[in-house]
Amino acid sequence: MKKLILVLLAFITLNSFGQSVYTDENYGSGIAFSLLPGTTVEYPNTITLRSSVSGEDSTKWVLVKGYGTITGNVYSPTIADDTIQVALVWYGKVGNYSDSAYSDTVTYVYGFEFETYELLGSLTTPLSDTAIFKVNRLIKMLKDSIAIDTLSEFFDRFFLLANETAESGVRDLCDSLTSRRCTAVNSPTFNTFEGFTFNGTSNYLNSNFNAYTQGINYTLNNCAIGVYSRTNVSFGLKALVGVKSITSIISMIPSYNGNTSLLLNTLSTCAVVVSNTTTNAYFLVTRNGSAYTNIVGYKNTTALTNVNGTSSTVGIPDYKFYVGARNNANTTENYWNGQISCIFFSEYVTAELNRKILNCIEYFMDSNGKGIVP
Repeated sequence: MKKLILVLLAFITLNSFGQSVYTDENYGSGIAFSLLPGTTVEYPNTITLRSSVSGEDSTKWVLVKGYGTITGNVYSPTIADDTIQVALVWYGKVGNYSDSAYSDTVTYVYGFEFETYELLGSLTTPLSDTAIFKVNRLIKMLKDSIAIDTLSEFFDRFFLLANETAESGVRDLCDSLTSRRCTAVNSPTFNTFEGFTFNGTSNYLNSNFNAYTQGINYTLNNCAIGVYSRTNVSFGLKALVGVKSITSIISMIPSYNGNTSLLLNTLSTCAVVVSNTTTNAYFLVTRNGSAYTNIVGYKNTTALTNVNGTSSTVGIPDYKFYVGARNNANTTENYWNGQISCIFFSEYVTAELNRKILNCIEYFMDSNGKGIVP
């Protein structure tokens, strides 16, 4: 028998929103020989390639063009947007036909989150495929855990300082608009997948977020701030984040006189004050009402409930939050001398949501070998 080679081609173009765009071309006629649709998947899941020809599913698929790998009849995509071409190479003879080919489609959904596309489109220096996948996974995990469709439904700002590049680290994952990015002041040190390190004397990040004028989810009596502090620093009047006016203070000082002090839209005489000796942890302060009994802090998942003072909320300072320092009416004070990996501003966070959000952040940090929360 004369041996013929029949090649079946499938072309898949992935558009900017990750949906499959198909190109069909029929190079043959009369041969009942086609690809069957695979399972709709999201990266990094695989696709099982199938043929209608009995016995020809398992070993003869090859990747003609594009990224990814094929093992047997299983295609494993990579992170890159691309047009891929797969082929079933079948040795044999089909009736009286020879040198024929037919193309069909294989279903494949390339599952980036909307926020990931916004981030990538805002960058001058592209992220690596691995970093893109990990950031996208963090965004998806957060949305799935909180049961939201977009990050901006819950967060006003979410800064993943521990991104792959300093440029991406100052972006707001909710929206990458220029006006929503942090500004580095006096050159804090950036470390890939760790975050920004501050010197305790002169540098910090200006979040450019004023909750008084720009807060949507963060409001006077329904709000939260979370910070992932990656290093242990010496005790002192040092703020992970803060803003202050004449009448109101918001600040997170984890190690002053052996105590963590957390203030949220109140006077200095009303704060969560709990004994603490370490600062390499995830801290959160949140409230769901105006009374002093409505404020609670967390170190990792441990609730901090001791409130020193009985005053109610008095207002949100009309200034921008500083990260790695406190903004006192546009004067910088309480400089931090450690590393910060992530910070967000949001609506009220329950104990269960706190656990879920921390799990998402820690999963990202652990995936890069940089996590510090046990």
